[in-house]
Amino acid sequence: MNNSVYLFEKPKNEPVYSYAPGTPEREALKAALDRQAAQEVEIPIIIGGKEYRTGDIGNVVMPHDHKHRLGTYHKATEKEVQLAIDTALKARHDWSRLPWTERASIM
Repeated sequence: MNNSVYLFEKPKNEPVYSYAPGTPEREALKAALDRQAAQEVEIPIIIGGKEYRTGDIGNVVMPHDHKHRLGTYHKATEKEVQLAIDTALKARHDWSRLPWTERASIM
């Protein structure tokens, strides 16, 4: 048994911004949206930190303009779903064997 005492930082909420016209937050948000709209990305399936590409692709479109494609994503097949399940079960097994002090330190 470990009789350690751990002190964690008190959680803090993120600041709430108004995004009113002329604020730096609004300008940064507009710049980020423009940047994302100007590029197209390919989104792989990520399982256990590894990227998988199936070749069966779907489109990612703007919610307000379905003709504007932002990127493509790879659709998972039964093989990738089973791999994800197996990977999650292995991670659960490994995680459950860590001492509680190590698990708590991740917080």
